[in-house]
Formats: sequence, C-alpha cells, structure tokens
Amino acid sequence: MNIQLPLKTYFHLDEIAHRWQVSVRDLIDFSIDGQLELSTLVGSVDVEMVHVDQVDWDSEQLERQCVFGLQAIYSRDLVDLVNVGVARVTRFKGPTRDHTMRFAPGENAVVLMPERLLVSRLELMRFEAVAAGLDPEPEAQAFEQRNNFSEVKFGGRVYRFGLAQAQVVAQLYEAAQTNDPWRRGHELLAGAKAKGPKLQDLFKRKTDPSWRDLILSNHRGLYRLALPAKSGWRGNAAYRKVVRAFRGGR
Repeated sequence: MNIQLPLKTYFHLDEIAHRWQVSVRDLIDFSIDGQLELSTLVGSVDVEMVHVDQVDWDSEQLERQCVFGLQAIYSRDLVDLVNVGVARVTRFKGPTRDHTMRFAPGENAVVLMPERLLVSRLELMRFEAVAAGLDPEPEAQAFEQRNNFSEVKFGGRVYRFGLAQAQVVAQLYEAAQTNDPWRRGHELLAGAKAKGPKLQDLFKRKTDPSWRDLILSNHRGLYRLALPAKSGWRGNAAYRKVVRAFRGGR
C-alpha cells in the first residue's frame, strides 16, 4: 500500500545525529555555540511575554498567555546540560528577538535532558543550508510557527489564530511542502471541522495583521500560503557537503 505520510515538524536528537553522522553531544555543543536552535515539547505552561526592556517589570504589568507544543530554548540555558547532565529552564524564546517568554509565578521549571531536546523542521533546513555553504531557504528565514500554528511569524509579522483557524494554516503549510500548494476552501474547512460555506468567514475577524498577507487566494475557491515555491536545494550533493562539513572534511 502506497501512502503519503505527513511531513514531520520536529526531530529527536538521535535522528539528527544519525542523519548528520555526528554525536548527540556534538548537537548540544552546536546549540551552546549558538549555531543550532534546540526546542522541547511542553503540554501547558503559563508564561509572561517580556520585552528586553521590561525584564524587571512586575507580573501584573505583563501580558500572560498559555503556551504548548514545540518551544525554542535559549542556548545559554543549556550549559548545565553539559556540566551536570540536566538543565532547568524558566523561559522560552519569544516570537521575536526582542521578546522572551518568562514562566509565570507558580510555574515549575521545565527539566531538560538530551532525550527531551528536539530540532524543528525549519531549523533543520536552515542549519543544513548554512553548513552546505548555501543561503538558507526563504521559507526557513521567513516562516515560523508555535503552539500548533496558533502563532505564526511570517515576513517579520506575528499572526495569532484561534483553534480552527490554526488548523487551516497547518493544512496549508503541509500543502506548501508539496509541488501543489493550492487547496480548496471547503476541504480546508472540513479538515478544521469548521462550519460555514466560505473560508474567509472563518478569518473575517483577523485583520491585524491582515490574514490575506499570509493566505493567498486565486479568487476561484483555492488557497495557499504566501511561501516561495518548493525548491530542490536538498539534493544528494548538498547533503554530502553538509556531512563533510560536520566531519571536518573527512
């Protein structure tokens, strides 16, 4: 039976180590050196969105939200992982470089061990491109999602979506990884278990920033994400170049 499996959104370190023919310890060292962004999966954590100029602000003055799913870790918070084999973090990377997500009062630290560390698919793409001497894919530079697509960063802007809206964006992102990124609106609504005859009705309250800058329409019932067309830089030659770079030219 020939089936089309969905693309993975993240990878475990042992998978990456096998792919690149390095050790898990090497991957952690890459991260601490600031070359590779590592993440972890969380079920539910209350955080405060803190701007770099607000680090000393009281909790009552800060925006609070609940995050879940894949969350990026600061490299410097992994030092204890090398020294003592475990690290405890009380913050995650924010949606922009100017923000951090500090754990709200009462939240316990997240305990990190190598088996709990992950690499997002976009970070995998970016790192392999850089290691191969190529420019990172425009997709990897411009598009980032958190919390199962409830928060999307694209083109320097941050979009926040409700559950059904996020499920539509997730379907469109999966479609964007194929040679045919366009999907019919009614199929997207069905996949998100959303009611209504038109996709725009689901997004009509999303105006800041405009969802139409992220989701394109052909005005004939088809939609796609405003991502560049799929390209083929991840060929065998580039992959071998990545491996040689990681193994010191061997």
